[in-house]
Amino acid sequence: MCGDEFRLRNFKFWHPIQRDFAESRWLSLPVFVTYRVIVTAYNLGWLFYNIYLFRAKLFIYLTNWTFLILNIYFVYATTLSCIALYKDKKKRNEALPKASGQDGPDEYIEIGTGDDSDRTDAREVDNLRLHHKVLWVIYVISATGGVWITAGYWTVLFEDDPVDANNITKHALNSVFMVIDTSLSSIPIRLFHWVYALLYFAVYILFSVFYWLAGGTNNGGKPYIYSALNYDDFKKTTAILLVVFLLVWLSLPVFVAYRLIVTAYNLGWLGYNIYEFRAKLFIFLTNWTFLILNIYFVFGTTLSCIALHQDRKMLKKPARMRSGQVGPTEDLEMGPGNNSDDVDGREVDALRWHHKIFWFLYVLSATGGVWITAGYWTVLFEGDPVDANNITKHALNTVFMVIDTFLSKIPIRLLHWVYPLLYLAIYILFSVIYWLADGTNNNGEPFIYSALNYNDFQLTFGILLVVFLLVVLPILHLILFGVTKLRDHLSKK
Repeated sequence: MCGDEFRLRNFKFWHPIQRDFAESRWLSLPVFVTYRVIVTAYNLGWLFYNIYLFRAKLFIYLTNWTFLILNIYFVYATTLSCIALYKDKKKRNEALPKASGQDGPDEYIEIGTGDDSDRTDAREVDNLRLHHKVLWVIYVISATGGVWITAGYWTVLFEDDPVDANNITKHALNSVFMVIDTSLSSIPIRLFHWVYALLYFAVYILFSVFYWLAGGTNNGGKPYIYSALNYDDFKKTTAILLVVFLLVWLSLPVFVAYRLIVTAYNLGWLGYNIYEFRAKLFIFLTNWTFLILNIYFVFGTTLSCIALHQDRKMLKKPARMRSGQVGPTEDLEMGPGNNSDDVDGREVDALRWHHKIFWFLYVLSATGGVWITAGYWTVLFEGDPVDANNITKHALNTVFMVIDTFLSKIPIRLLHWVYPLLYLAIYILFSVIYWLADGTNNNGEPFIYSALNYNDFQLTFGILLVVFLLVVLPILHLILFGVTKLRDHLSKK
């Protein structure tokens, strides 16, 4: 069952069948050995070429670390396959009958026809030896890490490097070989094993820092390995992008993984803004709302992770224990009763206080965020730099909330538009108090936004503000309400 994958035991390297690391599910063993020998020879040839070409500088690059590990994997795996082939031929040549009793450590564990407990016990046995577990670790790094490197190189790091056979082998064929080997072999994959690839990358990043501190240079004599890891001029966007690339390999259900990635992205930008703007950060309505958006995603991701954990626990319980009454945090299942029963059932408030706080944060982040996006680009924008930070807070904020609205099941009530209105009214009151206290913006001017300069407040802007609050805001909330209705309609198909 899929639920079994989420046991803590699966962080370990255990498996009941040793020969899964040597054989193919599709090919005969001689053909599989031939394939692995060819791939091993090809990659070893390119490894020796790179050692000759780059000498000592070869292994300062993450690509070459991973290409070396890929070579070790194929040499190791090919050796195990050859040993398995040799043993099979030896047995056939000797024509010895198979010994009765328990299967040996190099043979398949046959699951009997007994009850479920017998099957579970047989499949729970760890028959791997140390060398199988070492191979498994190497496989995880070569496969998951290799595909990650391919994606990262061609989307981020590629800078007009020569696209020759060497480049293609290390940055494209590496992934092709590992995907093919994964498809042809019987080697298992555990969802939790992504952490070992993550640890591998963390070790490399630590190495790159030490190499920089030691005054190391790349092949071009520059004081960094990759320009993106130039710690003399390290860009915050690079750090955020690196975190996103690492987290994208989370082996979790899609919705939880999506929320984790969005949360990490926004938290990264929030940290950057706090560092960049210091105390003046939270005089701006945009940053109020961006902070609330971050709290919403942290809160929402936490609830999703808790729900995931509870689902996994339920899967482990016997069916008779899962058939009890629905608790206050679970869905209300409507029975086949009459309409009055249905209405009564739907009128029950099953939410706890933390769900209600979360819902309130959602309304402010969604309706308030869309309102800010509309107001910024139509009224407040005055030639500000359209950089990643600006786009994240004034455009992607809305994109994230619309996507989350569409993917989640959170409801929207039409009358809830009054809460963003109250929120915006509180901010306007704050801006007045800040002005009365002689507060200044980042440029030392006696207002937060030029449109809210109460020393020279324009009547036309006052009217426009009222229109945006009492007309545009409920319309935007109505649009989000329509998104939820479309979502619910499509989910029933």
